[in-house]
Amino acid sequence: MELLDSYLKSHNITRYKVAKVSGISPQVLQRLNESDDLAKFSVNHLRGIGLLTGQTSWEVLQDLEALEASTDWPF
Repeated sequence: MELLDSYLKSHNITRYKVAKVSGISPQVLQRLNESDDLAKFSVNHLRGIGLLTGQTSWEVLQDLEALEASTDWPF
């Protein structure tokens, strides 16, 4: 499983729901998910995800960095 999907799964959120709430297109979310490169995530992407997790963009980024560095992913 890709990084974005792993993160969203840990919060019981789908990419579809992120797209609906944040306005980020499903195609963009798919590309982010496939790239597994945090450098591809913009602040807008992080804010959009944060809308659903109740976190700031900084907190989302920190969580994604920790998940990327952990040996526990993919779930």
